[in-house]
Amino acid sequence: MYNVLIVDDEKIVRIALKTIINWEDNGFRIVGEAKDGINALEVIKKNKIDIVITDLKMPNMDGIELIKCLQDKGYNGKILVLSNYDDYNLVREAMKMGASDYLLKVVIEEEEFLQSLKQIAHQLDKDKTMSLAKEKITENNLIVKEAFLKNLIMNKYSKREITENIHKLDIKFNEEGNIVLFVFIDKMRSPEIKKRIKDKKMFEMSIINIISELVKDPYDGEVIGLEYRDFVVIIPVNNTWNNLDERMKQLSCDISEMIQTYLNVTSSIAIGNLCDGAGIPEMVKKCRNTINYKFYFGHKSIIKLDDINYDNIIVKQDYSSVLIQLKENLRMGEIEKNIDIFDDIFEKAKTEKWNPYHFKKVMSVIIDNLVSILVEIGEKDILYIDANKNILQNSETIEEYRQNVINLMEGICKRIEHIYNSKYRKEVSMAIEYIKQNLDKKLSLKIIAEKINMNESYMSRIFKNETGESLIKFINHMKIEKAKEIIRNSDDMIKEVAESVGISDQFYFDRIFKKHVGMSPSQYKNKVYK
Repeated sequence: MYNVLIVDDEKIVRIALKTIINWEDNGFRIVGEAKDGINALEVIKKNKIDIVITDLKMPNMDGIELIKCLQDKGYNGKILVLSNYDDYNLVREAMKMGASDYLLKVVIEEEEFLQSLKQIAHQLDKDKTMSLAKEKITENNLIVKEAFLKNLIMNKYSKREITENIHKLDIKFNEEGNIVLFVFIDKMRSPEIKKRIKDKKMFEMSIINIISELVKDPYDGEVIGLEYRDFVVIIPVNNTWNNLDERMKQLSCDISEMIQTYLNVTSSIAIGNLCDGAGIPEMVKKCRNTINYKFYFGHKSIIKLDDINYDNIIVKQDYSSVLIQLKENLRMGEIEKNIDIFDDIFEKAKTEKWNPYHFKKVMSVIIDNLVSILVEIGEKDILYIDANKNILQNSETIEEYRQNVINLMEGICKRIEHIYNSKYRKEVSMAIEYIKQNLDKKLSLKIIAEKINMNESYMSRIFKNETGESLIKFINHMKIEKAKEIIRNSDDMIKEVAESVGISDQFYFDRIFKKHVGMSPSQYKNKVYK
């Protein structure tokens, strides 16, 4: 059914046209009428009009002015003009302006009128078919173009193939110089963002549309979505541009701001160096690597390739002594000391910009060693630790990583405490806790038995039965471990170290230290500071 508007200043003509044929039986519907061009434009604004039947001579706005206004507004319907015998020049002008047909008002016959309408309807059908075909061709071209750009980035073409396809698909690359931007959407793995973004494909299309609006004009840039959070922008460089670095930095800022404004997510962007068409795949690879360094710069970062020293790709440091200390602190429940140790590592990594991949790899080895404490004391189910390690691996910034390490340390400590409490009877657990909290004091079976309110011999017996070692041996072991920590972290004299763990007799301290460690305190100190 085609919608028709009748425009004529004479009411009698409008009535005659409405009654000359059975409109709906022939596939037409009159949806409005107007007495001049101004009135007609108001009706067209509010309704979808396929065919406008208009007189040429009318007050206020005549038919010629109406046709011109419709052309200016991009009207894609058809126009049938009505004329009198003396309107030849006006008819000719109307036909030049795109009117489909004309009829003499005074001699309109039903058959002629209907024939003209059907011809116009047939033309509308052809236009619609052509329009759909063009849309399909455009859609297919876009699909081919998108596939080419993705394969280009994956380095699947020769230099000759790249040049051929750039011209064939009308891609505006500059064979001598292009800038690659790599756009990374921050925090896409966070529960908050996951909950908000239900349709990843729709989200990806929204990002592409936002970036396209910014880079199509004046840059003639191309946008390629690699996955729902990674996007590549290729900007052909104009040799007349001044301050290219500043221009690309400003464009990156604009992209980031627009994405945040419309989608309420932040993004980080890596800016590549100039490259020719064949060099785009390698530049994308470098930009993808560079964006990983947002780990140190934080969310919503803009990073140039030149900002990064790629020589710092391997973390060269022996962490064996650090591991010993971390494990001892963990056993003692001293999380704050471990946080301080980790903070030193994090600060060094951040300052020197270690490769984030290698940093996480080293940290993973350290974490695995700490987790081994749980296995040593009888923990069987450590799947929850694996989940925490995955969270660590997916941390996008070093601040997030630090908080996740703290969470993991707290979880391990709570688990150790729970295992000890469930592994030993209440009195033994109380004794162990008291020993840990009072290593700087003199400790004996008598003192601990009194604190637990238990007979000495009974206390000694159940402690040995529960832990597999005597109470005195356990006390000495804990004191020596504490002493080793003090030696590593201070310049205290050996006598002062002994006093710090509640042993006033230095000869006795030397003897039990050597028994537990296999060397004297002085030898251990020399080894540590060697």
